Amino acid sequence: MGWLISYDKTKKQTIEERTRTEVSEDGTRRYSYPKSCVRGNCLWKIAVYSEKQDGEWVEKDRLIALDLLRKDKGMGWGYKDMTECAGPVETSCPISYLDMVPCPDSEWARNWRVRVRAKGDAKQEVTALIRSMKVGDALYLKKGCSPQAVTLTSKRPLRGVSGGTAYRISRRLIDPAATRIHLT
Repeated sequence: MGWLISYDKTKKQTIEERTRTEVSEDGTRRYSYPKSCVRGNCLWKIAVYSEKQDGEWVEKDRLIALDLLRKDKGMGWGYKDMTECAGPVETSCPISYLDMVPCPDSEWARNWRVRVRAKGDAKQEVTALIRSMKVGDALYLKKGCSPQAVTLTSKRPLRGVSGGTAYRISRRLIDPAATRIHLT
C-alpha cells in the first residue's frame, strides 16, 4: 500500500487518528490499540481485532503494526501502514511488544523479530558496559570512527576526550568488545 497524506493534519493529529479505536458500522467488529509508542517517525502499535459475541467483545487476532509517518512539503502529515508480516525494516519496535503478541507464521516476521531482539540486546550490552566503567577509562569506538578511542570524562551525558578535544559520544558508536578487552 502507498502513503496516505493529509492536507492539513499535524503529526499529533495523525497519531491520535491512527490509535483511535474503530468499530464497524454494524457494531460487530472492532480494532483497538491498547499499546502504542512513537520512535522517531515510526508509530508502533499493538493492534487487536475483536468481534462481538453474546454482547461481549472477543479477541480474534493480535498483531504488531507499524505506521511510518512523514510530512509532505506543502501538505500535512501522513502514514504508510504495515504489519510485521508485511516487511518493516525498522527495528525500533519495543521488545515488550514482541512478548505481548504471538509470532505470526511468517518467515519474514520471525527474521524481523530476531533483528529487533538483537538490536535490543546490543543496546543493553552498551548500557551495562557504560555502567561498569569509571571516568578515566578508555572507551573504544567502532571501526571507521575518528578518533578510535576516547578517555571517558562523563557518563551522563556520555563524553570523552582525545588529543585535547572533547567529544559527546553517541552510544551507537561504541565498540563494546574492544572496550572490554582494554578494561581487563
